[in-house]
Amino acid sequence: MLSLSRVTSHPNQTGTPTDWTDIPNTHRTEVRIQFPGSPSNVDVMRYSDEIYHKRLTLAFGTSGNPELKLDGTTIATGAYTGGTITYTVTHNAISGSAETRTDDYGLAFNGMVSFAFSFGPCSKEAAEYHKRVQNELIRAAGGSVNYGSEPILAETNYMQFFTYMALISSVSDALGRIRKCAPIHRHHGGFCGYNGSAQYFYMSMTLGGSLKFSDLDAGVSNEVACMDAYTVLVNGTEGMTTRQQLKSDYVSSNSIMESAMPSVRYFLNTHIGAASDTCPSLQDKQVTPFLLRHTAAMQLLQSGMNRETLAQWLGLESVASTQPYLDANLAIKKQQIRNRRTSTESP
Repeated sequence: MLSLSRVTSHPNQTGTPTDWTDIPNTHRTEVRIQFPGSPSNVDVMRYSDEIYHKRLTLAFGTSGNPELKLDGTTIATGAYTGGTITYTVTHNAISGSAETRTDDYGLAFNGMVSFAFSFGPCSKEAAEYHKRVQNELIRAAGGSVNYGSEPILAETNYMQFFTYMALISSVSDALGRIRKCAPIHRHHGGFCGYNGSAQYFYMSMTLGGSLKFSDLDAGVSNEVACMDAYTVLVNGTEGMTTRQQLKSDYVSSNSIMESAMPSVRYFLNTHIGAASDTCPSLQDKQVTPFLLRHTAAMQLLQSGMNRETLAQWLGLESVASTQPYLDANLAIKKQQIRNRRTSTESP
């Protein structure tokens, strides 16, 4: 018969271990949210286990002012004024781990804002959980269901957020396997919502110090390569996820764009420098990421891609936005016909 015994020591152990019945606050992760209030500003702190997979939302309430709610219960009331909204995530057990993001407080005036955080790597099951919760809410409401209500709208936001986080975890894990690096997830998070006046979904979140890669070969080149590729890939992942989940026509995420573009320009300048050795004319041309985007669109159009697919591929708001590419394509064809006529008419 197999017998099990509790291991109380380790051959390489140093010091005396301490048994915890609960995690002390000095080792818990805290989230602090601050925004304008009256007569004093709002400053709310909650530990990660107190808010994880719970609805933490900010929207106008019955008081006529923005109200911060946790699972539908108001925990703080702000003021209808300008200013900024700030959130800080701190892993108390890790020195120097605090990460802060500040954004426009006015976002809360255009619709409900959902604060969402993922601690450590994330799987798609997190999004499935919120989908199940939302389905239960809809079934419970029956014929009187209100899809714009705080519970249902918040669960929609969390479904979007955790689907995105699951893809981020998968991308970082794949990059780590390819480059022999181990992704280290501390947290990802911020706030997301639907802008009712402008009618678009947005996410504003931290992606800077929250993810690191540790090189398993004790070097730095692979780690740097993973981070560069990661910041580029998440930008494309964001747009794809939002379209699949919410079928939204527009996505705004300044933090992701800001982190991705420097890496895109770095890769682009590196390859342009190498290509200039065999094609010196590149040195006099201004090659930008947007130029490559337009070039790719033209090539796809010329290869037979229809306008509807091209609009989705480019992330355009409507099919009509592809008209400039169609006009340019027709102009190129006309010029080719004129060139061919000129060459055949020459003696």
